[in-house]
Amino acid sequence: MLNVLKSRRAGATALAAAVAFTGFAAVGAAAPADAQSTAGAVAQANGQGENGPDHVFVIMMENHGYDQVIGNTADAPFINSLARRYNTAVNYHGVTHPSLPNYLATISGSTQGIWDDCKA
Repeated sequence: MLNVLKSRRAGATALAAAVAFTGFAAVGAAAPADAQSTAGAVAQANGQGENGPDHVFVIMMENHGYDQVIGNTADAPFINSLARRYNTAVNYHGVTHPSLPNYLATISGSTQGIWDDCKA
């Protein structure tokens, strides 16, 4: 029984890592039109030309609202330094709670019919 639980945990961990990696790659391509035009303007202002940035990173602060993180230099100094140095996307929101449906929506544009965290 213990080996089955370890196997399930390992599979769940591998799946979570694959989802996170895929999500980071897919989010840049699936940005809304307003975000794309804003990103283009920022890229041109930073001298990056019309090709845009070489890399896009998505940092999601799970279970925290924007106002709880950005501007809160006491609790999130590194994240705030990144926000000051680069940029933030302010019109992105979770579609529901808990976490799993939001992860799915981030990478696929849909919750895929999942509305709760799967209990392993």
